[in-house]
Amino acid sequence: MLSRILYILFVSLISLETLSAQAVSEELKKIKAADLACINASMNISYNVYTNYITQVPFDKLKGVYKKNGQNYFSDIGGILTVRNDKIVFSVDTISRLIILGDHQKQLYRLGIVDLDTLVPFFVKTTVADLKNGQRMITMVFKDEHEYEKIQLFYNPETYFVNKLILFYSNEQSLDEEEDLTEEKPRLEINYQNINTTSIVPLSDFSEKKYLQLLPNGAIGVDKYAEYEIMDDREKFRGKQKNQ
Repeated sequence: MLSRILYILFVSLISLETLSAQAVSEELKKIKAADLACINASMNISYNVYTNYITQVPFDKLKGVYKKNGQNYFSDIGGILTVRNDKIVFSVDTISRLIILGDHQKQLYRLGIVDLDTLVPFFVKTTVADLKNGQRMITMVFKDEHEYEKIQLFYNPETYFVNKLILFYSNEQSLDEEEDLTEEKPRLEINYQNINTTSIVPLSDFSEKKYLQLLPNGAIGVDKYAEYEIMDDREKFRGKQKNQ
């Protein structure tokens, strides 16, 4: 079985070479630039967490969607919705029944790949592999005592759109505090699927009106969100909290 796995891994790679930190930094910047330059996009996102580096059976799964139109975006991951439009940025936690309002972010990037280029100084080794399926894989190994032992990034080398991100955590931990599980080093796989950049996402998908009403002195939830707690973290309302 092991020899078969090694054979499959070998024949799936066209080339494997070590990249300098500068070269990796340039690749990551191109990925960011491609994502920022994409005006309209929608995709499905899945998060699979595993108890260790090699198991193929997820300990837990989350699925969701991401949409973008210009500076507007919407995501719904595991019951937590995040919306940005020209008025407001807010998150709706349907599990905790909480709405959090915030100030606009300066830049927009796809979930999970926001700050990878800032991690370059912490890499001790980086390699790139061009796969037979047309994807490119960058493996980034970190210095000791970092949160991650390594990260693997899979993307299209022509469009620079990311299809998968794998985070290998460096510290052993039990993913279930209620069960007596062996502490192991977990990994998190984030998959970006059904990427659509041709269909325009309607602006109504980014409206706050189905969730809340903005008032001069804050905001209140509406309809089925009317009983949600409001936490207004915008600078002019920071520290104020209202229960509806």
